Amino acid sequence: MQLSGLLQRLMGGRGAAGGLGGRKLPTMSRRRTERYAVPQGRLIVFPEAIWPIIDISLTGLRVRVGRNFVVGPTPIYVTLRWGHTVLRTKVKLAWHSGDDAGLVICDTTGESLMRLRRLIEPLALGSSLSLIDSSATLGSESGKKWFHGQEDANLWVWQSPNTKTLHKWILHHGHHIYTWTDAKGLELRAYAPMGYTPMTPGEAVAVPVKTQLPWLRDLLWSLPSAVRHDLLRTLN
Repeated sequence: MQLSGLLQRLMGGRGAAGGLGGRKLPTMSRRRTERYAVPQGRLIVFPEAIWPIIDISLTGLRVRVGRNFVVGPTPIYVTLRWGHTVLRTKVKLAWHSGDDAGLVICDTTGESLMRLRRLIEPLALGSSLSLIDSSATLGSESGKKWFHGQEDANLWVWQSPNTKTLHKWILHHGHHIYTWTDAKGLELRAYAPMGYTPMTPGEAVAVPVKTQLPWLRDLLWSLPSAVRHDLLRTLN
């Protein structure tokens, strides 16, 4: 049975937009206002304060401003610090309740939205990964889990059935395959768009560059499974 047919059977006949097991996947194309929780360390910075970002969408953010901080209605320029990425944008207050405030992004130029989409992409992709019922998977192995998500992303995880020790994981997204093993650590193989031929045949598997790790870390952090904690430790 082809993979597409297997997934269709696991979904109970539903299309991909319906999500695995009937749960709708949080795709950005279907709902522009879909919001995603944000890891610690993502900040909104402007001269008067630094605010932690709680969640984010293509149209706005929820930030922790404190009960006593007064945010005016006039749009302001702020700096969004997202790991090594710095994005300058204009926001305005939408609401303020308790310690949190909602900010609407006023800068809707194509370049700004494209950069924001790049930041959100791993959060959306990771949160869409759903565990496939092991009884219905092909080639089931003891301790193996398979997660499938939007953009045809697949994550396989191998753990010891008794100790739950993580031995290996593989993430396949687009033309990239990330592989981690306790023996070799993290490796990356990239495939050409046509025919799945290795771009560098005969050469050793490449080690992902440091600029790829924040994307990978955000994706694994957003995985809706407790195994994400073990996965994140492999990136340290």
